[in-house]
Amino acid sequence: CEEVQLRSSAIMRILCLSGKWDNVLMWSHYTDEHNGFVIEFTSDNPFFGPTVSKVKYSQDRPLLGDRPDGWNDPALFETKSKDWEYEDEYRKFEYFGKKRQLPNGNTLVEFPDATAINAKNWPVRLLDIPPLAIRRIIFGFRITVETKTRIFGALKNERLKHVACSQATPHRNQFLMEQSPIKG
Repeated sequence: CEEVQLRSSAIMRILCLSGKWDNVLMWSHYTDEHNGFVIEFTSDNPFFGPTVSKVKYSQDRPLLGDRPDGWNDPALFETKSKDWEYEDEYRKFEYFGKKRQLPNGNTLVEFPDATAINAKNWPVRLLDIPPLAIRRIIFGFRITVETKTRIFGALKNERLKHVACSQATPHRNQFLMEQSPIKG
């Protein structure tokens, strides 16, 4: 498992997204207990084209090297335990390893040898997201004034002026979040 993860991480990056913005667990887990923010994207932007897939949730773990053909089940990268189903996760995959053209016209991204990978000195590969793919910033209800001010400053950039902002607050009667529009 660790070798597959190591070798896969050496040739691909994965952007993990959620189809839900109002789940309290999501806010707690991924925005530092509501101190952070959520970026809402425009799903019809070409950036999110065919390289995005919906995660499947299952009680069964995909096979790792146990298939009759000796390959790993590709579902390894798009399957999670049913315990995580509340995330409604989508994943965008990008490959940056060495590519080889196959005789059938397909492209193969080669895995590097595991001994050639230094997991202690891992390169950070950030993803450039087109500004027009960003629709809204939703501030956590515990976000600091300093963080809000920095975000509003960034949104003054001409390429980001279209981005709306909202303030999230806990729903009064349900375990959900609500949002109301705000101006910077």
